[in-house]
Amino acid sequence: MVKSYNCTRILGELRKLGIHKISRTTVYNILRDHGHDPTPHRSENTWDQFLKRHGQTLWACDIVTKRIWTTTGFRFARVLIFINIASRRVWASPCTFHSNGDWCAEQAVAFVDRLRGDPNAPTFIIRDNDLNFSPRFDHELSLRGVTGHAITPVSPNLNAYAERFIQTLQQECLDHFVAFGQRHLDFLVREFVDYYNTQRPHQSLGNLPLKGEWPARASPLPPDELHCDERLGGLLRHYYLAAA
Repeated sequence: MVKSYNCTRILGELRKLGIHKISRTTVYNILRDHGHDPTPHRSENTWDQFLKRHGQTLWACDIVTKRIWTTTGFRFARVLIFINIASRRVWASPCTFHSNGDWCAEQAVAFVDRLRGDPNAPTFIIRDNDLNFSPRFDHELSLRGVTGHAITPVSPNLNAYAERFIQTLQQECLDHFVAFGQRHLDFLVREFVDYYNTQRPHQSLGNLPLKGEWPARASPLPPDELHCDERLGGLLRHYYLAAA
């Protein structure tokens, strides 16, 4: 295997030995002539490379907060979501009024167990440094062969996939409703996640859904071939062609 050397470091070692009449170019040429790579390699453990290397089984998670109406007034409920980095597939927990370390750990266990045997079953889960992600969260994951990976504090861009999904969920669904109780919020989230995973076009995927491909048809389409499914009172719409 060809080794990589840093010419500047070698030049510095030569200076320490009192050898001053040699240039960096000379060091470069000597290394190259003897079959060594004179170009130093950057670390292979950049965040971008980490995401690409583990994308298929790498998931990110974060907590969604929604103010909902109850018989005792408005309260804040929270949902834990997981998103696969490669496929953008999403899984969401039932909501709770009492989010804490134990609750997050229990939802992580339910998520990992649900995907057992799946091609996208998690091996890594990245998260932020929210106090709800207690040591138990990582411990329960490790017992199931999954590594919990906390991002650098105050670095939301490192968890951009989860952050972006939460923004999409809020803008395209939750902001349009007053949720009346936990069951109503769970229904809203469940409907949107199913729509997101199966029917919604994704710009990052060439406006294709996560599952399947749009059929190729000539334009314009005959009106009797075009159908529309509606969810959440028409807020979410899925257009499709009648089966041939």
